[in-house]
Order: sequence, then C-alpha cells, then structure tokens
Amino acid sequence: MMNDKYRRSLLIAGFALSAGLVLWDRSGPAHAIEAPSKPVTAASAPPPAPVTRTPQNHSAPPIDELAPRSIYTATDANAFGAPKPKPLPPLPPPPLPPPPSAPPLPFRYIGKQFAGGAWEVYVAKPDRTLVVHCGDVLDQQYKVEAISPPTLVLTYLPMNQKQLLQIGAPLND
Repeated sequence: MMNDKYRRSLLIAGFALSAGLVLWDRSGPAHAIEAPSKPVTAASAPPPAPVTRTPQNHSAPPIDELAPRSIYTATDANAFGAPKPKPLPPLPPPPLPPPPSAPPLPFRYIGKQFAGGAWEVYVAKPDRTLVVHCGDVLDQQYKVEAISPPTLVLTYLPMNQKQLLQIGAPLND
C-alpha cells in the first residue's frame, strides 16, 4: 500500500510542476504585447494611390479585376506533377531469324577405297554401315554429289543444301 501512495504523490507533484511551467512560460516577456507608442488614425495614414485605367494592348487583365480561372488551370489532369514523358520512338523490328539449315549429318566416316576407277566410301549410321558411291541417294534425304578426298559432298534433299563430310587424304598406292 505504501508503494501506491508514493506513486500517486509523485504523479501529482509531476502534474503540478508541469502546470506551473506552462503558466510561467505564458506570462513571460516573449508573449507580451506592446501598446503602440502613437495611436494610428485615419488622418495620419497615407492616402491610397488612385487606380487609373489605361487601355492595354496585351492580354493581361487589370490588377483590380480577377483573371478568369481558365488561365490558371492546367489543361491536363496532372497540374502539379511532373510533365508526362514523351512517348518513346517505336522499337526497330526484331532481326529476322537465320534461314533454316540442314541438320547435322547422321553419318560417321569409317573408310574409303579406290576400286574400278571410282571412289567408294564406307559410312556408318547408328544402326547400319553403308557403302557409298557418287550419285547414290541415302535414306531418301541425302544425295552423294561428289567424292574427292579429303571431302565427301552430300546434298540434303528437303532443303537442297550441300554438306561436307571429311574422309581424309587420298591413299597413295
């Protein structure tokens, strides 16, 4: 119980101190109003300048009249914000994709032989081995155009594109 009474008395003392400081601050010299040293009368005040109207050739309204509100309002909805950015120029069209190309050759070179006055080349696919002569058509997709070591020239028939297969240097007999 003694603790509650002590707290209550501290609270009341703090409140009284705060109220006293507020009242003392308001009665200080900073808030005092001084009386004028000489009374102001209508006779001692300077006379107002006469308003003269002269014809004006520009569009500014006279000072004593209000200008129309439309002069001061913005034409867009964003009167106080940043101006709207200019639209960006259109982007250039994307580059054209490269033209389609033939798939990689499905053949692997195994060997070659010069027999009967012409070259024959041995190539392998994953499932079989082929003996190739000039002019042969392989799998209805590749035509053998030329055999001249160190290259074998094949044409991919669906796209009419030539492809080369390295077959090594010619044999020296």
